[in-house]
Amino acid sequence: MHDSNPCCQHLYRQLIAHLQEQNRWLAQLERHMSALISELSTRPKDQPVTIEKIEYHFDQLKVESLEGTLHIGVQPGMEKEQPFFTQTFRSQLHDQVKKQVLQYIDEVIPDQIRLLQQKHQCVLGDDYVREMIQDLKNQVDDRITYYINHPALPANDVEKVRFVYEYTIADIERSVEHHFQQLSHSEKEGGHS
Repeated sequence: MHDSNPCCQHLYRQLIAHLQEQNRWLAQLERHMSALISELSTRPKDQPVTIEKIEYHFDQLKVESLEGTLHIGVQPGMEKEQPFFTQTFRSQLHDQVKKQVLQYIDEVIPDQIRLLQQKHQCVLGDDYVREMIQDLKNQVDDRITYYINHPALPANDVEKVRFVYEYTIADIERSVEHHFQQLSHSEKEGGHS
C-alpha cells in the first residue's frame, strides 16, 4: 500500500486481518464438511440410526438467575430482533465496545489529530484538541447504540463486538478528518481555527 495516511493503513491492516481470519474459518468449515461427507458416505444407506434412551434429570438443575426475554407466540420471521439478544446482553455489548472505543480515542486520536494538523497545515491549541476529544467521547454512546440496532449486525457474538467497534471507530476517524477539512476550507476563505 502506498498511502502514507496512518488511518488508511490501520484500516487496511484491519481488513487484511479480518480476511485472513475469515479464510482460516472457511478452511476449517471445509475440512469439517469433508469429514462429515466422508463419514456419511461410509455409512450403509439402509442402516438405521438408533438413539439410546435419553433421561432428563430436571430435579438436579439449579437455577441461580433467570434473565432474558420470553417470546410467546412469536413465529420465525415475526420478531424484530434476535430473540435471545436481551437488554442485558445489549448493555454488556455496549459497555465492552465503549471501553475499547474510549481507549482508542485516548491512545490513537491524539496522534491522528497531530498528523491532520500537519497535513492541513492547521495548528490547534491544546484546549481545542481536548474539546475535540471530549466531543468525540460524548458521541460514543449514540454511535454504539446505532450500530447495536443496525440491521446488518452479525449473529455471532464476537462478530457483533467487532462490527460495532469497527464501524464506530470508522465514524470517529471520518468525523475528525471531516472537521479538519472544514477547518482547512474555512481558513482558505479567511476564517480561523
